Amino acid sequence: MWTQRVNVPMSGELQQWPSTRKFRFRIFIRSFERPTNRACKKIEQGLDNKIYKIRPRISGGIATSYAEYPHMAGIMYASNMLRCGGSLIDKRFVLTAAHCANPENDTAVQVVLGVNDFNDATQTETRQDINIKKIHVHPNYDVFGLYNDIAVIELDRDA
Repeated sequence: MWTQRVNVPMSGELQQWPSTRKFRFRIFIRSFERPTNRACKKIEQGLDNKIYKIRPRISGGIATSYAEYPHMAGIMYASNMLRCGGSLIDKRFVLTAAHCANPENDTAVQVVLGVNDFNDATQTETRQDINIKKIHVHPNYDVFGLYNDIAVIELDRDA
């Protein structure tokens, strides 16, 4: 009798059941981590810092002027961090990536509009902080895949 490993949940714990069958193979099922998350963890741990030049900016980006892109939105999370962005497509809807809906178990709670520099305290005239009513993630989005990474955020009031 041997132990067969099957059904590995997202926690990574193996569940084992004794088997009386005499198979010549074993089935291993494991959870997969997105390649981008794995790469980011390596960079954060300093493993690849000698190979890559890491900059906390958009490559080749230029500063925008005040109110130049009024449709751009910042997504605020429960941890009080801005991690993702989106684009206002209607007075109550913001288009974003599906992976921004709940990154690392940090719930999106608010959308910030009318600001191009979050460190500039003078941009209060145009700033709008609007609570999120619901996030509609593409039904075919798969966290482990590359496709259908799109979502629509429904705001609780008009922008």
